[in-house]
Amino acid sequence: MDGSDLENRFSSFNVRPEILIGMSKATKIVLGTIGVSALLSIGIVINLVLFSA
Repeated sequence: MDGSDLENRFSSFNVRPEILIGMSKATKIVLGTIGVSALLSIGIVINLVLFSA
């Protein structure tokens, strides 16, 4: 591995972090909405079980 090989690797990685950051934001939003809806549905189920018993 000489210096040019390392430079090529870093230059190929320069484009990817933006895509990864964008994907992580999208996945965080998706996971957040799924998590919130899951918590709400779990809360509703717990309320139904408690109040029906």
